[in-house]
Amino acid sequence: MAGKEETKDPKPEEGVDGKGKKDEPEKMKDESESSAAASQSLKDMSGEMWGEFCDWVDKQGEVGSIIADNVLRRVGVDAPVMLTFVCIITFIHALDYCTLHNLAFILAVPDYFSWYNPLAYIRLFSHVFVHSNYAHLKANTVTLLLVGPNVERAFGSKEICIILCIVALSSAVIHTVLSRTGAKQMGASALCFCMVLLNSLVSASTGTVPLSFIIISVLWITDEIVRIFFAKDGISHHAHLVGAFCGTAYGYVLHRRQVRKRVSRIASKWLLTHRNKGKKE
Repeated sequence: MAGKEETKDPKPEEGVDGKGKKDEPEKMKDESESSAAASQSLKDMSGEMWGEFCDWVDKQGEVGSIIADNVLRRVGVDAPVMLTFVCIITFIHALDYCTLHNLAFILAVPDYFSWYNPLAYIRLFSHVFVHSNYAHLKANTVTLLLVGPNVERAFGSKEICIILCIVALSSAVIHTVLSRTGAKQMGASALCFCMVLLNSLVSASTGTVPLSFIIISVLWITDEIVRIFFAKDGISHHAHLVGAFCGTAYGYVLHRRQVRKRVSRIASKWLLTHRNKGKKE
């Protein structure tokens, strides 16, 4: 009788268990790589656009060539999302000035929400792009350019886009619920509060609270709480507090993700080394 051929179960591929599912470290590694790839793609896209602009200036005669080679090409785009946002709010403010502030009136969040008005849903996000006057725009722009690029470099462009949407939506909802009658919300002040607190959490380690974060919280947040009850300046202090809360919460969420990324890298290397040793044996 012919002997039966022994069949061996195929070994699962690296990073895949017997059921065809990826190991947890591999999943975490894939998530971190996809997030990093998304942020890098935004930076690459902004770099290409800046390069095309430099090429266009270079073609505008001898003076343009000098400006492009000696000035523009020496400038790097370090925070594409934050720089783009600042350019957009500046451009929209110029349009608003030309329309005698009618644009700000249209895009700002009122003290009520109309479920049947499509514009009401757009206003939940559009209010961060309009400002009441030049001083309002300048204050927010300076703050964003001071702390925003550092936060974007630390956490990634993709995360900045997410936190921008979260702050815009949450501050609009809070304003609709808690604002005084006739009040409108506009401006990126809530995002400024968020960026300032996120910036103070950049160097935070797991299980610790940075001293700079405590000082900023005492100076800014307590002042905003007092102004909610006693100030009548027409400023949406509720939105500022929402931005502060979102910045704090999301900052620690991002730090936990970074810790998970480091753990996943270590675990993946250990598993790969262990499997290679098993094959050699």
